Amino acid sequence: PHDFSDPQFRDLTPEALGVDDPGRIVLEITERTAISDYPQFKEYLNTFRERGFRFAVDDAGSGYAGLGSIANLDPDYIKLDISLISNIDTNFLKQNLVETLVGFAENHGAKVVAEGVERYEEFEAVRDIGVHLTQGFLFYEPRFAGLSR
Repeated sequence: PHDFSDPQFRDLTPEALGVDDPGRIVLEITERTAISDYPQFKEYLNTFRERGFRFAVDDAGSGYAGLGSIANLDPDYIKLDISLISNIDTNFLKQNLVETLVGFAENHGAKVVAEGVERYEEFEAVRDIGVHLTQGFLFYEPRFAGLSR
């Protein structure tokens, strides 16, 4: 959160980044650093939303990003932590929880991203549950942005 209060970051615009479609830029928020002033933080978020940027709550289900932050921040994306995705194909409790989060997200206009999908069985499980997007070693290893072209 302190990055959002940095004047240089607050002045960031799509033009400064050289992008035509700021909706392609998703800023990720995690609660590894506690948000002490939600109204002030939401003001920062709204400034970026007005510029066309989108937001994701990262690490949902890890203990860092709780349901309170999801409800308070109204994200465009909810990124489910690998701890919820690992072995989801054989864990009905995880399946039920993720299904509930997908329903919640859809009711609020957000999309759910499953992080850490490493096996095809996990992909099938999250796809069948209705998760919108997936990330993980099953699809591609992480790369530096400059190498991804």
